[in-house]
Amino acid sequence: MRLFSRVGRRRIATAVALGGLWFLLWRLADVVGVLHHASLWYPPAGLTFALALVLRRAQWPVLAGAVLVGTALARDWTAVLAEPAAQALLIVAQAGAHALPLVLAAVFLRRIAAMRFVTDATPALTMLAVWPLAAAGSAALGVAVVVAAGGVAPGGAVALFLPWFTGDLVGIATTASFFALSLAPVLHRLLGPGAVVRDDDPAPVRPRPATVGLLLVAAFGVVVLIRTPELSQMAGGVAVASYGPMLALLLIARLAPAAQTHTALVVLVGATMIVAEPATSTSGHPQILALALAAVAQLGVALRGLAHLSERDSLTGVANRRAWLAGARRRLQRPGPATVVLVDLDHFKAINDRFGHGVGDDVLHAAATQLHAGAGDDAWFGRIGGEEFAALVPGDADEAERRAERMRRALRRVPAPAGARGLVVRASFGIAPVATALDLATALRAADQALYRAKTGGRDRVAHAGTAVAA
Repeated sequence: MRLFSRVGRRRIATAVALGGLWFLLWRLADVVGVLHHASLWYPPAGLTFALALVLRRAQWPVLAGAVLVGTALARDWTAVLAEPAAQALLIVAQAGAHALPLVLAAVFLRRIAAMRFVTDATPALTMLAVWPLAAAGSAALGVAVVVAAGGVAPGGAVALFLPWFTGDLVGIATTASFFALSLAPVLHRLLGPGAVVRDDDPAPVRPRPATVGLLLVAAFGVVVLIRTPELSQMAGGVAVASYGPMLALLLIARLAPAAQTHTALVVLVGATMIVAEPATSTSGHPQILALALAAVAQLGVALRGLAHLSERDSLTGVANRRAWLAGARRRLQRPGPATVVLVDLDHFKAINDRFGHGVGDDVLHAAATQLHAGAGDDAWFGRIGGEEFAALVPGDADEAERRAERMRRALRRVPAPAGARGLVVRASFGIAPVATALDLATALRAADQALYRAKTGGRDRVAHAGTAVAA
């Protein structure tokens, strides 16, 4: 009865739905191949690989069920009805041959990503190497099953392996990340909070209108490449024409969230395969361009993540000094008054000396969280020194003083770390209005002087410079 519990029924329904999606993707590749001779593209491999990446081990029966359902739907049901036992065994063998190498590759990538080995770009770089190995394993096992079933003579195994390998590789490279990012939230809701490996975008940003324009430019470049036989037959023509869509996709990866970047990749590759002409598709140009675009998308997302990390303070997670100054200058280009608020934790050296640097790090992290919340979502907040923070607050000095008081009170909510019972965190504040980006350095000096007055006046208080400053 446990199998038919609510959780069991939900897992079965999810597996069947995913199997239906797997079959639709197989049909898409088949239709494209029949109509336009560009069949070396196998999106179901990308779906299987994505499920192996996002589903936890306890949910792998859902993955297995999805692949079995999809494989069964793709079979010739006339043969299934004629020989049900033999065909059932063949379906299981083909599903296992398809999924096993992809699952092993996904497990390897998970471990590499968890280790943060060398740099945060390593998982993306490793993925570019793992894709061919996973595709080769899946294609080789699949061909072995077909040969064992008598579908192909042993001498024709190599001729069958090459297109299968190419199709799996293009399918994994171009669609796996898209399906992983798209399906993870859905599977999280359907199967429960512990079912999915959560891997949020490391540098979430809001989409920009320019992204749409860049996507259109990239799509236009692909269409020109595929639809121009003269260019595709010219020595170096494909490489030159490919530069446009690859550059556009790289810019999209820098400007837009990872989910939008991989959506753009799927759109471009889908357009490439659908509009491919026989003269170009048989030469492999669409597949080469698809793999190049996939590599650009992965590396672009990784580079944006590294750029984001280079702008974050590693201890507190807020903007570091360089990023805060650059962000403050950008925000000061906008119309309207603004005010700088400097914050310095009181007696922080004594905390480190008394309780140790581990407790000091915990205090810094918790204080940054509370100060950031107190400053408000529209304030630009960062850590600019050891125990010193800064916020650029929209509004005049009175508004900034209200927020500084709110930040001061918010520090009362910093919990005492283990081993530091009774510790209460305090801070002093200095505020100074700033007129333009050119005046930022002067405003920081004025706020620092006000902060010094707050320190000498008894600490745990707010002082302000008064009038707006100018260079």
